[in-house]
Amino acid sequence: MEIRANYVMVGLFALIIIIVAAGYAVWAGKSSNREATMIYGIEFSGEVSGLQVGSPVSFNGIRVGSVKKVRISPRDSSKVDVLIEVQATLPVRADSEASLEIRGITGQAGISISSGDHNGPLLTEVSDQVPPMIRSRNSNLQEVMEIFPVILAEAKVTFKQLNSFLSDENKNNFDKLLVNLSEVSDTAKGTMKKLDKLADELDTAVVNVNQAMADLQATAHTLNETVSKSGPGITRFSTEGLDELRSLLSDTRHLVNNLDRITRKVENEPRQFLFGSQLREYEGK
Repeated sequence: MEIRANYVMVGLFALIIIIVAAGYAVWAGKSSNREATMIYGIEFSGEVSGLQVGSPVSFNGIRVGSVKKVRISPRDSSKVDVLIEVQATLPVRADSEASLEIRGITGQAGISISSGDHNGPLLTEVSDQVPPMIRSRNSNLQEVMEIFPVILAEAKVTFKQLNSFLSDENKNNFDKLLVNLSEVSDTAKGTMKKLDKLADELDTAVVNVNQAMADLQATAHTLNETVSKSGPGITRFSTEGLDELRSLLSDTRHLVNNLDRITRKVENEPRQFLFGSQLREYEGK
């Protein structure tokens, strides 16, 4: 029995040695493959719904670490302090910013760090804080969530105005408006017909005016030709005819004067005009 007990003890000791050696080998392998890390702090304003220990941290869309601690800021209860552990070689710049992001359709929260100016200094070179603090900014989702109450309030006002617009009174007014528009449309059609008729009449009048202008131009042309042909006769009349006309007028004036004298003489002495000088009366012896 004593010999068998010794064998059991030796076996157990050997098994323990093997397990310890295997565990050490695994631990040593992990330690040799593990990259150096760096701790950074981030202070968020407002809610960080879904963010928890172990949430992913990404840099330009690539996962580079995870969240190590999330707590309410002891300095300001409206803020949240977050510690992240990322690769020590990660080039976090002084102007890099961290924001909360939602990943995929599962809604898993994570932190995204921007690269900043690639020519700028590293945060570890200019920060004297421990750990270095990365500036935070609101994500697109947070901005939407912040303005969502305003959008909801405006939507309520819009729906209220829409309901007021769709009241029975407004519907009746709208129906009347449609009827009035129909009447206006009919009136406009009648007016358009009248305008078309007036346009046709104007076209006819324009044609007539054009014809009249053409006739007037023809008449003026004919008159010009007549004047041109009558030019020599008019010239002769203005020279010779006028002299003859003056002589005729002078003779006519003399004739009128003579007739006027004869007329006065007949009126004054008709007997003498008819019988000449009066005979002496007979005197008896």
